[in-house]
Amino acid sequence: MVKVIRRYAALVVLILSFSLLMVGCSNKESPEPTAGTGETAPVTGGTSSQSQTGKLPARLTYLTLETGSTFNTMAVAQASLLSQKLGIQVAPEPTAGSQIQADLLRAGEGDLAIENAVDAYEMYKGTGPFSDKGPVPVLLALQGEEGFYSFVNYPGTGIKSLADLKGHKVLSRRAGIEWAGVISDELFKAVGLDPEKDVEQLLYESSAKAFQDVVMGKASAVWGGLLPEKLEDLGRSKGIYIIPIEQPVAVQVQKAVPAFHPTVLPRDFPGGPKGTPVLGDYTAVIARKDLGEDVVYQVVKTLIENREELVRARAVFAEWTAERAVSNPTLPFHPGAVKYFKEAGVWTDQLEQFQSQIK
Repeated sequence: MVKVIRRYAALVVLILSFSLLMVGCSNKESPEPTAGTGETAPVTGGTSSQSQTGKLPARLTYLTLETGSTFNTMAVAQASLLSQKLGIQVAPEPTAGSQIQADLLRAGEGDLAIENAVDAYEMYKGTGPFSDKGPVPVLLALQGEEGFYSFVNYPGTGIKSLADLKGHKVLSRRAGIEWAGVISDELFKAVGLDPEKDVEQLLYESSAKAFQDVVMGKASAVWGGLLPEKLEDLGRSKGIYIIPIEQPVAVQVQKAVPAFHPTVLPRDFPGGPKGTPVLGDYTAVIARKDLGEDVVYQVVKTLIENREELVRARAVFAEWTAERAVSNPTLPFHPGAVKYFKEAGVWTDQLEQFQSQIK
């Protein structure tokens, strides 16, 4: 009987010891949260779990467009660089568009997003396609390469200016892109045309199909982004012509849509020589407003100071300089970005005034 009792006692001790060991292991894997030290702002939100250092999250979600798109290619390259340099996981997340990204950012299920300047501005303001749910809690992290926009037709039409489009059909209402119609209206107003009466503005879904309609005589010009490789493809049959947008006209458009600015083509494009005046905007990386200051600081610093490593993915990454990052902003910068720009010597009194006045 005594032997049986001893055996049961030994078994109980063994079970208790094993239980204590498992509790100890569980505590190591899931430590209790500790209070911040004040050295680094904490990262909040659904995707950013703190790393062991407490300074950077273990994971960031970088929202982008569908796989294969230009923005997706760029975000994948940037995410890979950030993961390598910061020692955390930065995961690019393809989405069906900026409205989906806005919902994810509102829900804390995205940390960063790559956008064109107009979508970034309208997210912040809660205007355009984002007006139904109100402003998205985002701030600007940095800006990158410049994009170029104008009307395009082909040589031989006799149309050399925006005013020459009076009485013509133009493809200027882009499906799913509300601001395209706003810009074309402002362009026509700026050259003295009534956008409702003097020009017949038509809806289109893709640039390739739209230019085919121009070639076939169904319309006289199409509005869109000026990507050299696409322009070359579009103009193979009859050539191509970029209609200039003179600076005073571009300034009028900028008043209505601040994310666009007057600019010129920096080099020869198919259909437009270097120096042709057009509209421009910048690619923007935005961050959730509540993302930690040190997190955004490290993201901005890494992308700018290691941009040469990204050039192999896309040559335009050479334009992602500190100077470009602060050019013509239309929404306020994240405090982490401001911290870096001050260190880099590109933060000016003018930017400080903009930062304090923008609402």
